[in-house]
Amino acid sequence: MNHLKSKFFIFIVITFTFNPLLSSSYTLNSPDKKIQLVFKIRPSIEIPSHQNSEPHCLYYRVNFSGKDILLDSQLGLELGGEAPLLTNFQLVNQSLNSVKNEWKPVYGERATIPDIYNEMIVDLQEKLKPFRKLRLIFRAYNEGVAFRYFVPEQENLKKFAITHEMTWFRFPDSTKGYVEYGTEEIYQKRLVRNIKSGCRWPLTVELKNGLFACITEAALENYSLLKFKGVKERGDCVVAELTGTVQAVSPFASPWRCIIVGERPGDLLERNYLVLNLNPPCEIKDTSWIKPGKAIREMTLSTTGAKEYVDFAVAHGLQYIHFDAGWYGHEYDSASDATRVSVDPRRNPKNDLDLAAAIQYANERRIGVMLYVNRRALERQMDELLPLYQKWGIKGIKPGFVTVGPQEWTNWLNDLVRKAAKYHLMVDVHDLFRPSGFCRTYPNFMTQEGVRGNEHRPEASNSVTLPFTRFIAGAADCTPKYFSKGNTTFAHQLTLPIVFYSPLQFLFWHEQPTDYQGEPEIELWENVPTVWDETRVLDGKIGEFIIIARRSGDSWFVGALTNENESILSIPLQFLKHDVKYSAKIYSDNPTDITSRTKIKIQTLTVDFQTTLEAKLIASGGQSIWIFPEKN
Repeated sequence: MNHLKSKFFIFIVITFTFNPLLSSSYTLNSPDKKIQLVFKIRPSIEIPSHQNSEPHCLYYRVNFSGKDILLDSQLGLELGGEAPLLTNFQLVNQSLNSVKNEWKPVYGERATIPDIYNEMIVDLQEKLKPFRKLRLIFRAYNEGVAFRYFVPEQENLKKFAITHEMTWFRFPDSTKGYVEYGTEEIYQKRLVRNIKSGCRWPLTVELKNGLFACITEAALENYSLLKFKGVKERGDCVVAELTGTVQAVSPFASPWRCIIVGERPGDLLERNYLVLNLNPPCEIKDTSWIKPGKAIREMTLSTTGAKEYVDFAVAHGLQYIHFDAGWYGHEYDSASDATRVSVDPRRNPKNDLDLAAAIQYANERRIGVMLYVNRRALERQMDELLPLYQKWGIKGIKPGFVTVGPQEWTNWLNDLVRKAAKYHLMVDVHDLFRPSGFCRTYPNFMTQEGVRGNEHRPEASNSVTLPFTRFIAGAADCTPKYFSKGNTTFAHQLTLPIVFYSPLQFLFWHEQPTDYQGEPEIELWENVPTVWDETRVLDGKIGEFIIIARRSGDSWFVGALTNENESILSIPLQFLKHDVKYSAKIYSDNPTDITSRTKIKIQTLTVDFQTTLEAKLIASGGQSIWIFPEKN
């Protein structure tokens, strides 16, 4: 398959050698000239001078359309047992590159992704012994900026340990961030200077000048996880925290530190493909076995129940059933053997699951089967389990409670995904993990949790915060449920698979087939795709509301959500083709309806690109719109 070949490519290299006495400031502009990154080598006022030396410090700053995003922010690496790579540097070489590229992902939120940027590579060397070398790579895109550290191969720095990054992100005063410290916590709006240690990425910030930005990590490979903490002494500044020491051998590259920028919060989500661009292209030659789709969790862990779930999946346009924890014993028990079926008696005391028969029944009806596997079993048995599951006919696995943070666990998880690809297994990692774009390189890595999902029955404000925060990093498995609606309306829950992107969409998370009573609005979930050709955020305010439109082929799905307050939203359909008439099926809350337990109103209108719809959302409510061309 040639889905990852570039449509067009321009590569220009201009190399200069500089006398460090002539210049200490170097500028890189985005292709559209709106974003400017300035790199500086300047005398340090923070670090004491060394004898017979002129200390320098490395800084960068970023602005958008003349407005500051980041003020002078320090760069450098702290090493274990030796002086940091921070001071006394001089520039020895600078390269400027321009790339104009386009690529097609195996799946995603858009069918084609632009990869257009200007790059500046600066080669630095210490002015004092041991004359160590450091390279900084900066990229300026129309969507934002990114940079990484690179330690070239050199005799005087072969094996080393990175204990801290001296990386700052210093925002203008009064910048506020949307902060989350755990994995499934509620985002809180705080002044950046008050961010506590352990803040997780992506970190979305709202600047006083009206701009928005999001800091995240891309291409996390052979490195420890990045976190943030505020430093009040530096104003509204956050500094990098590494979750453990990084053991390195030169040549060695850090992950990318990525800052997406926009004039409105929706720009951040529309531009989140920047994270993918910073990862290597697909390593899997034949991706035909990687199939996005919708799944339902099988909770009975019995043969009879499994067949009922398969029949439900067939009837309602789902592609997978998923056997949850307990099918091979208690997941936390080290004696549980994931090579054989032995149901946890707390899940099903009858222990009457014939998994082989269930898989055969599912395959005959073109329904795939996935398995939950706790990381304890994978740590002990990975090389035995993966080929075995392929032999059983399993399509994917959901590793649970994986360890994240230290370098060794980053490598372990990436290795799991690579090995799973070898055996044609898709992967959905649950609990702590968040994406940094590895799914571009290994698209069998379909989705992950790392989010406050619907098992927590969150308030509606969670749904209108996540698209502007957690989802900037990539897909999230939020496990939408329906009949057990929790703290939001049925129309709110119905809309989640449109607003929340996940190539594997686990629906009906708390439901069994018998919960369905013929509700007509379920046709939306039967027809909604999980991957898209185009994604647009029409409007939104973080924590208040969102309107998002996604296209698959000739059809559009529009999702509107509000928080705990009612909203009246205007939805212009200018994204539709100008010469086509469409039918719009609208699914909305109808609280006065006493004939339906879900209280959903369905109406059909004829619309075109000149139509503007009005969505009156009740508190914690939502509205879904399915738009498709009218038949002649």
